[in-house]
Amino acid sequence: MYTKKTGKYVGAVLLLAAATQLTACMHVNITDKELIRPDSATGYKSTKRMALEEIKKINPAARIKDETVVAADQTKIEGISLQQEGSKVTILYFGGNLSHVDESVPYLLKNLSACKFNLVNFDYRGYGRTIGVPDSTAMLDDAIKIYDAVRAQTQGKLIIHGHSMGSFSAAHIASQRKPDGIILEATANNVTDIAMNVSPWYLRPFVNLDIQDSLKKLDNVKAVSTYHGPSLVFNGEKDVQFPAELGQKVYDAIPAGNKRLVLLKDQGHTGMLKREDVQKTYCEYLQQIS
Repeated sequence: MYTKKTGKYVGAVLLLAAATQLTACMHVNITDKELIRPDSATGYKSTKRMALEEIKKINPAARIKDETVVAADQTKIEGISLQQEGSKVTILYFGGNLSHVDESVPYLLKNLSACKFNLVNFDYRGYGRTIGVPDSTAMLDDAIKIYDAVRAQTQGKLIIHGHSMGSFSAAHIASQRKPDGIILEATANNVTDIAMNVSPWYLRPFVNLDIQDSLKKLDNVKAVSTYHGPSLVFNGEKDVQFPAELGQKVYDAIPAGNKRLVLLKDQGHTGMLKREDVQKTYCEYLQQIS
């Protein structure tokens, strides 16, 4: 998730729900449709698949290939892996709404070119290369399937990077497996607090949220509370979708001593990896783990 419009969907859609579903009793229903915005909902049209030449312009020595992970219900989760000569660390990336592998992979490589890493990224169900209808339960289940498949073929360290909605997948993996590190970018604690924070302050005392049961399982505070590996958390001080104070709650819940929180001044929900200070911190983190 990295375009200018990215990240607005979770917050804007939840706010729209709050504005349009308020009844006399001030009840607001929050379902998967408000959180997860596949191509059918956003109108995104997939462009041609990323050509190897696009990556070669950034790193002529990079090797790239298509990847497939078969989910429990036999849905084929499609993605890309990228190998760079001499890399000892692999990043498994989970983007947010509007994230597509054919755009995310060159974006990550371009902005983090100073860091030595291999990269794996998959499209969610209903996004880009992957068919199907997404929901929060499948999103978490698929994350574990993807991690296990990538871990089985990865030599060296494997780090999970989750941006925005993808931070729920990353944190879930950290609660169920033992990745060598986690990076949470523009993260938040849970759907309830996200929804309340995008509601006008003067309505909050009167709003009663009805959260879909499966969405209640998206709890990053609970998920990271048992993870003791090296952790890096980025949040923007001007992020109105996932406010920094919600990311602070996630960071505080990580029990590991080896953790770092970076609050970025004048930074919103997207575009963090374009910043030189973020790139420097990111590379230092990878060097520490490798």
